[in-house]
Amino acid sequence: SGVVESVQANQNARTGINVTSGVVRDSIARDNGQVGILLNVGSVQRNVLNHNPIGLSADSSTSYSGNAFNFNGANISGPGLNTGQNLCENIICPGAQY
Repeated sequence: SGVVESVQANQNARTGINVTSGVVRDSIARDNGQVGILLNVGSVQRNVLNHNPIGLSADSSTSYSGNAFNFNGANISGPGLNTGQNLCENIICPGAQY
């Protein structure tokens, strides 16, 4: 558990940022081999996720807001809670729950 903040995770063979429990914010995950950011429990805030097969993999105990997803195979995978203001290809991502 912990906080990952202001990190650039680029061109990793598998996952760019992998956190079991915590917060990932103000970071960039780009051109990774499998997933940009993977989080099981916590929140994902104000990140940029580009050119990953999966931008964000979020479990049901994870919320995400204020992120920008571009050119990923799938922007979001899993039952994470979209709490709003996420952009998917420069438009508001569907499914925000406030």
